[in-house]
Amino acid sequence: MKKISLLLAIITTVTLLLWLSGKDLTLIKTDPLTATSQITALLGIVFMGFTLIMSSRIRFVENIVGGMDKMMKAHHLLGMVSFLLVIHHPLLLIVKSITLKNVALIYIIPGIDLSYNLGIFSLYILLLSLISILFLKATKYKARLS
Repeated sequence: MKKISLLLAIITTVTLLLWLSGKDLTLIKTDPLTATSQITALLGIVFMGFTLIMSSRIRFVENIVGGMDKMMKAHHLLGMVSFLLVIHHPLLLIVKSITLKNVALIYIIPGIDLSYNLGIFSLYILLLSLISILFLKATKYKARLS
């Protein structure tokens, strides 16, 4: 787990440095919710990519992690963390614009802006995937108990 933690620390640091290099630092002071929203989205997507690599069961990655059992545990934990980070992206944007009810709805209800619609549909697909995974897991365990 130490190797995974070190690798995640490096990935997180590189991601944050790249984000900072492309941003005006006044954004953090003037609009901290937007900045935090962007950071959580970036880290969530990067961690999701890392979980995909771990789930591919590549022998090289398995050797770095220290075995398949540790890799699957790390995949599970990192999957939860990445989901929480990704879900915070729209939540922080909604909180930022909550005083303007119509503006907050653009993050939940599809409209005419394609970029917002793609984000909304991606969010819904992510939520449906999580629900289906949890449902299938629950039914699998019930079937074993019977």
